[in-house]
Amino acid sequence: MRIGSLMIVAALAVLTVLAGLTVANPRPASAVLVPEDLSGPLTPNDLATQLVGAGVTVSNVTYAGADVAAGRFTGGTGIIGFDAGVVLSSGDIADTVGPNSSDSAGVDNLQPGDANLTALAGAPTFDASVLEFDFVPSASTITFDYVFASEEYNEFVHDIYNDVFAFYVNGTNCATVGAAQPVSINTINNGNPFNTDPRENSALYRNNDVSDGGGSIDTQLDGLTVVLTCTATVNAGVTNHMKLAIADASDEIYDAVVFLEAGSLQVQTPSPSPSPPPGPTLAATASPTASPTPTAAAPAQLPGTGGPGSGTGGGWLLAIAAITLLAVITGVLALTRRPRRM
Repeated sequence: MRIGSLMIVAALAVLTVLAGLTVANPRPASAVLVPEDLSGPLTPNDLATQLVGAGVTVSNVTYAGADVAAGRFTGGTGIIGFDAGVVLSSGDIADTVGPNSSDSAGVDNLQPGDANLTALAGAPTFDASVLEFDFVPSASTITFDYVFASEEYNEFVHDIYNDVFAFYVNGTNCATVGAAQPVSINTINNGNPFNTDPRENSALYRNNDVSDGGGSIDTQLDGLTVVLTCTATVNAGVTNHMKLAIADASDEIYDAVVFLEAGSLQVQTPSPSPSPPPGPTLAATASPTASPTPTAAAPAQLPGTGGPGSGTGGGWLLAIAAITLLAVITGVLALTRRPRRM
């Protein structure tokens, strides 16, 4: 009876600890894009404010376009390249949500184009989505991060359907690549047919077109750029102007989208100038340098258990389970080996 009871206690101890491991280490939820457009309580001022980071203040925010074509998003870390921010579209931002179930998603918002974008594209534009605001930076250089994506990939690369967007900082577009070319499907791609020459800046392109072996990125969009950075020279301490705009070119279908990272519109602080060297001084005797202390290798992490610094305590729970089980087994063996009384 004693042996049977001890075995039951051992089993219960192990099950309890394993249950603790399961609770302490829940499986992470899958990343899913969650957009919110301007048809609800969200305002254009909210969008501009979300973009701002260190050293920048904004004012006089305006928006032109359909309410469904602009908003904010979360859940983009494993999809876009950053978790949250502002999204502008030439269609409906709800169509950014994956999976990619269509090679031709698009919405005609019955909105006009934009004169600046028409001049940039060299073709008529439609369904423009334009966010503008004044800003005052504390330094003379600003940066912000973005990703361009489009349903025009890959079948309309090198065609006239070259949806266009731009970030005008005091009238100059800083969303460019290479020799100051505007970022578009014709300047960042992997060729048409896909994976054939000519191709432009293909290292900056991420394919998601299901017709060309894509679809693993959890968004409806057929192709995306990697995270790109706009860097612009501005006037420190005074009012500057920003215009963020995107539109369809040549027709109103097959939409394009631009994602802007939250808090990434910030000043670039110059590195401090090195201090002048001090005058001549007497040479000091060098002290012996202490040998570096070896760093212990991190212990192997079992699947489903918390690693170092994870905050779950999974490793400690597993160790307690092992020690408990070992102690019980040792006791059982000792009882079975005790000589019986005659």
